[in-house]
This record gives sequence, C-alpha cells and structure tokens, in this order.
Amino acid sequence: MPGSGPGSGTQGLTGEHLRRVTALLLLGGSLSLPFLQGYGGWEGASGAGAVSAPGVPVPGLIVVDYVDGTTEQAAEGIEAGLGIDLDWSSPVSADEALRTGAADLSVQAALLERLRQDPRVEAAEPVMEVRADGL
Repeated sequence: MPGSGPGSGTQGLTGEHLRRVTALLLLGGSLSLPFLQGYGGWEGASGAGAVSAPGVPVPGLIVVDYVDGTTEQAAEGIEAGLGIDLDWSSPVSADEALRTGAADLSVQAALLERLRQDPRVEAAEPVMEVRADGL
C-alpha cells in the first residue's frame, strides 16, 4: 500500500490516531511525542522525524476542546457569552469538538481560565506552533 510501508512515517497510523495527534499538537505544544515510536517509521526525538521542543505560542490564537458531542449551536452559545467567535479547526474537528480562533491578547489568559472552568470544556489553550522535521 503506497505511503504505509517501512520508513513512510505513517505505518500503523489510522485516521483516529492522526486526529488524536492533531489534537495533542494543538493542545500540548511542548510534546516530544515519544508515544509515536511504536508506529513504524518514527525514529524518536533525536533522529529524522524529531519534533522541536518546546512549542511556541501563536499570539492571539486559541484552541478549545469541548466535551465530545458538543453541537455547533452549543459551542457558539458558550462563545457568544464570552465575546469570541471560534470555528471548527478542520473538517474532522466537529467529531472531536475542537474549535479554534482569535482571542484579544489583552484578555487571552483570563478568557482561557474562564473556558477551563466550564464543565462543557475539556481543555482550552493557546495554539502552539511546533516543528516536525522529516515527517
């Protein structure tokens, strides 16, 4: 199968794994991703495929992981109450309830804290930029 053989870097990664890796990259900018070593082609943090650490926050952008099953209307209601407008982060993010968007830097920390206190929110973090070499 093309793209899934030895050294391809994706052997054994299903769509579900890729969605979870995407979510983890969005939510945990300082990950070294050692858990991927078991998925063929990954050479670990010191070889090809290494992820530079730590992640760097992208100013003014946040990601919110709502409880799975949160509808767009429910998310928009929460966001309207906080004065923000987020969107699904990708075509598959509605299933995982991940939304991203802009937040005024002057209130970002307080906004993230308010989101974290909401029981309908699993996590709220600044978007982190990480670099993966050789993937």
